[in-house]
Amino acid sequence: MASAMLVAFGLAVVLAGLGLLGRFVGGNWLAPAALFPMFWALVLVVAAAFHGVLPLHPGGLWVIGSMVATFQAGALLMHYAASGSGAGAAVAPLDEASREALALRLVRVTAVVVALESVGVVALIRFGGATFGIEPSLEGLFRLGYQFSALRYVGVDEVPGRVRLLLYWTYPAALLGGMLAAMARTSLRRLLGVLPLLAAVVGGIPLASRSGIVYSLVMFVAGFWAVQVWRSRGTYSVLRARWMVGVVLLGVGLMAVSITFLWLRLGIWRRLLVEALVLGTMGDFFGSVAAFTTWFATTDGGPPALGVFTFAGPFDFLGFATRLQGVYQMPVDFPGGYSSNIYTVFRGLIEDFGLATAWGVCFLVGVLSTIAYQRCAAGRIRWTVVLSLFYAAALYSHLYSVFTHNSVIVAWVVVAAVWLWPSRIWAGSGAGDRPPRQVPGAA
Repeated sequence: MASAMLVAFGLAVVLAGLGLLGRFVGGNWLAPAALFPMFWALVLVVAAAFHGVLPLHPGGLWVIGSMVATFQAGALLMHYAASGSGAGAAVAPLDEASREALALRLVRVTAVVVALESVGVVALIRFGGATFGIEPSLEGLFRLGYQFSALRYVGVDEVPGRVRLLLYWTYPAALLGGMLAAMARTSLRRLLGVLPLLAAVVGGIPLASRSGIVYSLVMFVAGFWAVQVWRSRGTYSVLRARWMVGVVLLGVGLMAVSITFLWLRLGIWRRLLVEALVLGTMGDFFGSVAAFTTWFATTDGGPPALGVFTFAGPFDFLGFATRLQGVYQMPVDFPGGYSSNIYTVFRGLIEDFGLATAWGVCFLVGVLSTIAYQRCAAGRIRWTVVLSLFYAAALYSHLYSVFTHNSVIVAWVVVAAVWLWPSRIWAGSGAGDRPPRQVPGAA
C-alpha cells in the first residue's frame, strides 16, 4: 500500500502544478482552472497523510487525477478560446443607485429567508421537546440530538412537513447571506449576512447533524466568492492574512462542532471519548478518497443509473428513486473499526453515466465554469448565480454531489429570482450584463 501513498502524493504535485498553470492563465486563484485542481491537490495530500488508517488504492487515485485533469483541459481550452474571441470583454459597471438598489433587494430577501429559517429551528426544538418529553433547557436541547439520531438511522423521520418546509430555507439563507456579506458596506448588513450560519449551527444541535452546517458554510463561501469576483472584476485575492487565519479557525471550529455532534448522537450522559471522536471525525471528513478508491478497486460495474446518485434529491422528489440515508447504503470498513459511506462526487458520476461519460461531464463543467468566471470578471452580474453553483460543487466534491438535497436546489432557484427578476435595477446600462451598444458612425 506504500505505492498508493506515493501515487497520492505524486498526483497532488501534478494537480498543484496544474493549479499554478490555471492561476497564471486565469489571473486569479478563484479562477476555476486554479481553484479546482489546487483544492484536489490538498485533498489528496490529506488522504495520503491518513493512509495508515484509511488505506488507498492506486487505481481509484488515478481515476480521480484523470477527472480533475479533464476538468482542467476544459477550463484551459475555454481560456484559450476566450483570449482569441474577446468574449470576456468588460462591460460598464452598475451605477451607484443601481448597486444600492440591488444591495437593498438582497437585504430584504435575506432577512425574510433568515426569519423563516429561524422560525423553523424554533419549531424543530419545540417539536422535539414535546415528542420526547424533554424539558426546555440547554441540557434538554443537547439530549434531542440522541433522540433524533436514533430515529434517523433506523429510517424514521417524524419531523412534521411544516417544520421541514421552514428548514428548507436554511440553504437559500446561507447562499444569500454570503452574497450579502460580499456586497455589504455596513456592519449591520454584514451581521445579517452571517446570521444564516449561526442559525444553521443552532438548528444542527437538536438533530446532531453536521451536514446542514457544512452545506451552509460551503454555500455561504460560494456566494461570497462569486460576488467578490464580480465586484473586483476578477482581482479579489484570497491569499491574504485574514483569509489564512480564517481558514485555520474555521477548520478548528468545524472539528470542534463535529466532535460535539458525534457526542450528542451517542448521548451526552456517556463518557466523552475525545480520541475516538476525533478519529471518527477525521474518517468522516477525509475518508471519502479512501472509500472511493476501495469501491473502485472492488466494483464490478453495472448498468448506468442515469442520474440517481448525482441528482439524488430531484430523483427522490419525482419518485424515480429513493434517496438513502447518506446516499450510499453500504459503507466501506477500514482497519481500526472506521467506516465511511462517503465516496466523493466521482462515484456518482461513474455509476450514473459510466467512466467515459464522466470524463466528458468533467470537461463540460470546466468549460461552463470558466465561462461563468469570465463573465463575472467582466462585470456581468447575473453570471454570479452560475459561478456560485460551481464554487459550491467544487468545495463539496470530495464528499458528494451538491444535488443530493432538494433544498440546495431551491437555494439557487431563490437566488436566480433575486438576480434575474425584472426591475429598474437592470435599466439603462443593462446592469453591466451586456456590453454598451455601439452607435453607427460614432467616434
